[in-house]
Amino acid sequence: MDVGPKVQEGLQGALKYNRAHVAGRRYLKYHIADKFTEEDGTSRLYVGRETLFPGASGWPIPHDAPYKAQVDRWILASIEVCIS
Repeated sequence: MDVGPKVQEGLQGALKYNRAHVAGRRYLKYHIADKFTEEDGTSRLYVGRETLFPGASGWPIPHDAPYKAQVDRWILASIEVCIS
């Protein structure tokens, strides 16, 4: 996974080079509908059902907890695995 171009360029690349482009779900749907959908409602692009990035979540930890650094490290490690 690489940091890539703007959405429009990414979607054009998806069509031209048969690759995926990752961005916010609603943002992608809007751009596909606005710029990549024919007058009859058809499009060669679609947004997959599953999401790559889970929703935001929080981990309540007591103030000055001695294990906070370990929890932070494990959360970061799990995020890095999802991204790589």
